Amino acid sequence: MAEIKTISDSEFNNYKNLLEEYKTEREIVKQNYHDRSKILTSKIHELEHIITKEDGIRNKRGKYWLDYKKDEIFKLYERGESIKNIANKFETTETSVIRAIEDKCWYIKRIDLREHLLKTDGIVNDSLPLDTLFYRHIFESYIYKDKKILTVGDFYKNIKSLNKREIKKVENEISNVEFWYEYWKEKQNKEWRYHG
Repeated sequence: MAEIKTISDSEFNNYKNLLEEYKTEREIVKQNYHDRSKILTSKIHELEHIITKEDGIRNKRGKYWLDYKKDEIFKLYERGESIKNIANKFETTETSVIRAIEDKCWYIKRIDLREHLLKTDGIVNDSLPLDTLFYRHIFESYIYKDKKILTVGDFYKNIKSLNKREIKKVENEISNVEFWYEYWKEKQNKEWRYHG
């Protein structure tokens, strides 16, 4: 029995080729759409983040307002503005200003301390500044600053001019730092595992 044909072979092959071309074009369009969609989604998330952040700052509420306020308080403090003036400017208490400054200093000085310890292999040497050593209680380091004791080396040179309480504070901080160094070293050497 002869093969039944409604269209010629060349026309049939043209349809097959056209079908393959359309499928290929559709895949390219899909891929382009997917790539463009990823780019647009990224831009949308970025803009949403900027708008949410700005909205929080403008309306003085939420995490972004608190972060902005801490940054501004710290900038004013670094310029030499008094804590009382900063508190008046932000309509808050002096204790809140001190806490904001300590939070910012804690973050900065902790990084400095970590870098120092990793560089010196956990040894607290004479060059370590006391305000870095007292990263958790930055205002306690001012007791020593007023006496012109700025580093651990200065502390040991002037140890006779300090009372027992002041000496004990520094020694406690040095022993705490040794604990933190061991913790950071262990964390650095630990293999990362996914527990999902």
